[in-house]
Amino acid sequence: MALVSRRTLQRLIRENAAFTTLAQRERQAAALNRANAESLSVEWEILVLNGLSRLVAIRHEVSVGKRFPDVLAHLGTGETAETFVADIATVFADANEELNPIHAFSEDLRKRAKKMGLTGNGFQIDARGSRQGQPRKQRMVLKVPAKRDFPRVFDQFVRPFLVQCVSKPGTSGETTVITDTLDFTIGYHPGRTTTGMSYPSYTTNYSVTHNTIFNALKGKAAQLRATAFDGPRGVILCGADVNLSRRQTVFGLEAITNEFFRQNKSLAFILSLWVPQRKGGVMPYKTDLYENPAAPHPLGVGSRSALLRLAAQLPQPLEDGVNAVNQLDFWRWKKGKYFYGWKRESRYMVEISARVLVQYLAGQIDRQGFLEALNDNGKVVPVFERRLKHGQLLTDITFRREPDQDDDWVVFHFGEPDPAMAPIKPE
Repeated sequence: MALVSRRTLQRLIRENAAFTTLAQRERQAAALNRANAESLSVEWEILVLNGLSRLVAIRHEVSVGKRFPDVLAHLGTGETAETFVADIATVFADANEELNPIHAFSEDLRKRAKKMGLTGNGFQIDARGSRQGQPRKQRMVLKVPAKRDFPRVFDQFVRPFLVQCVSKPGTSGETTVITDTLDFTIGYHPGRTTTGMSYPSYTTNYSVTHNTIFNALKGKAAQLRATAFDGPRGVILCGADVNLSRRQTVFGLEAITNEFFRQNKSLAFILSLWVPQRKGGVMPYKTDLYENPAAPHPLGVGSRSALLRLAAQLPQPLEDGVNAVNQLDFWRWKKGKYFYGWKRESRYMVEISARVLVQYLAGQIDRQGFLEALNDNGKVVPVFERRLKHGQLLTDITFRREPDQDDDWVVFHFGEPDPAMAPIKPE
């Protein structure tokens, strides 16, 4: 789906039936099926509710005062009993993405390159940028074209470069575009199978109060005050494509929460949860707990312990927050991310995506689409043709299920060269 697979979300929704209503689950399912920005917020909501339910007794969207907070939590009994209320907020860099459409520019480049006869892969976009706005209210603006200018910039600056790439297949090259508003370099490396980007961070906060995080906290604090709950109130802040690290280059979450607590003494805590960009290997959740020293109702020991252990209860993410947001705009992953472009091959075995195989058998993709899905381009003998060339025939087909992914593997087993096809040997 985005952070985790659709199969995992379905399992969590069923587990959450212990403390949610059918109407609530129908709302969540409908939002997930739309596969837009709202669906990522709902995904975080499902993850957090499920994780908390493993640590404390919770109720979801029950009436508390004039509001229906996301979480009403209870733990302990008698004199040691503790309760708290919390709302779940997912923060995006929406305004920044509109100002800095580099991911949309990359996808537009890929599509236009394919129409010109290239694969659409192997590009590297390096963009420069500058801070704009008044001091302490600044934001980074990349020098890439606005979406409305994509066609003009492509025709004027990029198309001539791609014409050269088409005329010199297999040759790397690059072009740099510099104007009053543009400053970027596009490199082409035909041997690569992916497209890369580098650019100054435009999600860095250059103001402690003028940013998407502070705005989200402000709205949630007002809603929690309306509950008039006589106990700790807090926000579980989940990051989409926003960096929620404690410290950043300018204003990190620690500085933002300190200022927010100074202005909002009724809020007792803020718990951050996010998945930082992948740097190889496993992607763990990151979390920090911030407590307001001036809050009239501070967190209890048990509540604090539960919140700190929440991240450990969540299923392993498949994507980081930035990629999760980007994939919401990619048609291929609207119904789960499958093993497109993947295969595993050895002398006697080939593993391919079960979904790709069914799409091919159903006629949804042709032979060329099938080869592309297996990442078998025209420069190598496709994997099954290679088995036939060696005279190998199928000996077995097995199925390997991946319950926490949105695809499975079909495993084709091949034997030694068979005289039915291979040359007959003298002995």
